[in-house]
Amino acid sequence: MAFLLLLTGLLVVSVTVASIAMAVEIARTGVDPRDSKAVLALTEQLKTMSWLQVAGVITSRLLGMAAALLGGFLSPKPLKERLRLGPATPFPVWAWGTALVGCFTMGQAMESLSVLTSVWGYTASLKELQAVSQGALSTFAL
Repeated sequence: MAFLLLLTGLLVVSVTVASIAMAVEIARTGVDPRDSKAVLALTEQLKTMSWLQVAGVITSRLLGMAAALLGGFLSPKPLKERLRLGPATPFPVWAWGTALVGCFTMGQAMESLSVLTSVWGYTASLKELQAVSQGALSTFAL
């Protein structure tokens, strides 16, 4: 259920932000919305805008965190107890290292799987990263 809510939220927010960005750029540049070639060129230009890239990453992370915590909020146990955030909960030092290695391992495995199955075009992501890195330092830091 949380995954479906996350997917729906990402889709709605992405379409909304992209539509707003497109409307702002059409108004700013004076492109005729009926000119499909000009709109397509403007769409390609939007892909290189660093603030739009950063907004997408921040939004997806916030929605992911909200979806992950959704189960805790809906649980009959208090969230702090369910997530074991109380002071009496020991977390061994080795577990931090294991969690760190596990996160990097899963991230790399998912990235490799998506590249191998052609689900993710890494060259487009590299171009996006390059566009973000050429923007303001504060935008790149975000």
